[in-house]
Order: sequence, then C-alpha cells, then structure tokens
Amino acid sequence: MTASAEEAYPELLDLVPTIEAIQNTLLVVGGGYNVPAVSLMPLARSWCLYEIAHTPPGALRVHVGWSPWRLVEQQRVKFGIDCLDVAKAQSFDPKDKRMIDVRVIDSFGTFERANEQIRAAVLHGYFVAVANAYQQAPARTVPASALDENAGGAGAADEERQQKELREGILRVHAAGHQPLFNKSIVALFVGDNQEDKATCKSIEAQVSLAHHER
Repeated sequence: MTASAEEAYPELLDLVPTIEAIQNTLLVVGGGYNVPAVSLMPLARSWCLYEIAHTPPGALRVHVGWSPWRLVEQQRVKFGIDCLDVAKAQSFDPKDKRMIDVRVIDSFGTFERANEQIRAAVLHGYFVAVANAYQQAPARTVPASALDENAGGAGAADEERQQKELREGILRVHAAGHQPLFNKSIVALFVGDNQEDKATCKSIEAQVSLAHHER
C-alpha cells in the first residue's frame, strides 16, 4: 500500500512554518488562452491550495504565462478564481486529500474561510501580474532616451516628459491594433477589496484617459 505524503515525508509537518518563514510563494498559471481550465490547474490541486492558504498576506506572487489578453478569456479566468474550492480540489493520493482537508479545517475552521483567503490572495496576485503586463507593454514603445538615467536627470521636467512619452506609447499600441492588451476592463476585472489595487487601477485608467485626450 502506498504511504501518504505525510507518512513518506514527515518533514511535511513543518510545511506551514516553512511557508510562513520564506514569505514568498510563486504561483505559475497559464495565460488563459483557449483553455482557462488548464491554465488554472494549480487552483484545482489540494497541495497547491494548501500552500497558498498558508502563505502570509501579500507574499503570494502570480506569474501569468503567454496571453493575448482577450477580455472574454480573462473573464473565464476570473470565474475560475471565484469558483476555486478547497473541498473540491484533488490530490493523487486520497490519503493526502483527507489529511489536507483536516489540516485546512484545523487552520481556518471552515472550508469557506479558507476559500475566501485563497481567492483574495490569488486575485491580488493576478491583478498585480495583469497590471504589470498592461503597463510594461507600452513601455517597449517609449524611446530609449526616456529610460536613460543621464538624460536630463530625475527632475520634475524629466519625469513629466517620461509620462508624456508613456502616454504616447499607449496610443501607438492602440494604433497598431493591440488594443485588447489595453482594455482597462481586464485590469478592473481583477480588482478585489485590496485598496492598493483599487488605487493602481484608477491610476491606469487616468493614464489611458489622458493619453486619448492628448491624441
């Protein structure tokens, strides 16, 4: 009979303290292209959710694979995050699944409390990843001079020039037919209750609005 993970690897008893001590959990997901269910596979695995559940607040980073950032596909990803459920997650070994469920209840009291914490953490991590993708793409169209630390220093005038060139970059991306990447609905889609995320989203929307206004 195959031993459970806990029996085979007693050190797993120290997994939670280890996760808390490291304070840096990386969740790698697909970009949601065509098969969101596969893209979010880690969110259907008991061990993955167990680690996410015990990651300290703000210590979960999400790396999103290649994506065309189409709104409809990202809506499916958001739906997948909203529906993730520790109780329905699977493990290769049924013993591991039972052990994880017991430990989750011991830690959170109910599956729903665990789900709320996991969903919030994943949503925040995904928002950061999406917001970064959103803001980095136009930066590739910004002239190299805007990134040269020796070009004009770091004064207010230089900062204003860089902001103007960033907005011009956004317009060039739109003109090149890459507007889906800059659909602000995608960024707003992943805003939860995190106040910092809400502020970031408003800032992005303001940049896009200003860019269009200056066209």
